Amino acid sequence: MLGELVAHGVIFLLMLFLYVTSMSFPILNIGGKLGAAWWPQVVLGTGMVLILLSVFFTVRKNQKGLSGKSKKITKKEMVGLLTSTAIFVFALLMLRSIGFLFVCPIIVFGFMYQLGARKPLGLILVPLISALVFTVLFGHFMEVSLPRGMGLFRSLTYYLY
Repeated sequence: MLGELVAHGVIFLLMLFLYVTSMSFPILNIGGKLGAAWWPQVVLGTGMVLILLSVFFTVRKNQKGLSGKSKKITKKEMVGLLTSTAIFVFALLMLRSIGFLFVCPIIVFGFMYQLGARKPLGLILVPLISALVFTVLFGHFMEVSLPRGMGLFRSLTYYLY
């Protein structure tokens, strides 16, 4: 339990440092607001609240005696970790070439499949809809400059954002 609390404390302090640092980000107004605006504070604030909740539940679980001994990592869990890492690395490598709009469905599909989703309609619709939602959310509302990709992929992204 002590190791978990130390890890929680380190993550909380790092998030607090980033939260305070994010207050000094400049907001530029050049044909629209550029820069981080308010979203780093929202993400970091939410993260700090979740860390505190996790500490609460960790302490509560330990007081009830539910913590038990640490279990060994199974082969299935290790394969899942390696698969997640491979999906993420592949997406990062493809981001510059095909852009955010086309990488997002790959990531969502990969993680949905790995987590056990097998219905074809869901595996097709959810990644496509999530890519559109994230693109509109970040590209339009938060005015984050998303990677557009190269060539044809770049041209297609101009229709959406």
